[in-house]
Amino acid sequence: MSKRFTLEDRISLATLLQMPCSNGYTISKMSRKLALICEILNKHYSSVYREVIGRGFTYDNYDANKAHAAAMNRVSLGNRRYRYTDEQKMLILEHFANYSSDKGWSPNALLLRLRAELPQDIILPSVEIIYQWIYQDASSGGTLYKCLRKQHKKRKASSKHRLAKVTDKVSIHQRAEEANARSIIGDHEID
Repeated sequence: MSKRFTLEDRISLATLLQMPCSNGYTISKMSRKLALICEILNKHYSSVYREVIGRGFTYDNYDANKAHAAAMNRVSLGNRRYRYTDEQKMLILEHFANYSSDKGWSPNALLLRLRAELPQDIILPSVEIIYQWIYQDASSGGTLYKCLRKQHKKRKASSKHRLAKVTDKVSIHQRAEEANARSIIGDHEID
């Protein structure tokens, strides 16, 4: 069984769904019809159900072209995050500089304000991305970091455990015989 519906599969599904069912639509007749459609299309029942009902259609009003356009839109977005243009980035940083100098706002307060004022379909960056932009500006010689209300500590590498390096290492094979006898306190592992 193939995994994804193609446009041809969707057109075939729409055609097969529009074929009349004998003796009207009853639950048992419709389930037999769907089983036959699944067999013809070589698709699993749950795949057909998700294709029709999951896309917001009913079995009576399934539109193959709309379903295919929605599927292609979802696939094209994929798992990629939104990429901001330089103009969008500069506009947001400009707003941050204005609001932080006038009112002492943080990037989080700026985002809350923008979300309240702008339409819902506009994609705004996260607070972390704004901080990254500010720190990028600072590393390139900019002064936006001075607009922050509190100076942040330098970020360290993500390694959680830093082990101290032993400089005068001695191999276990070169230890003294008294240590092998374990007669002194400290020679046992539990010491």
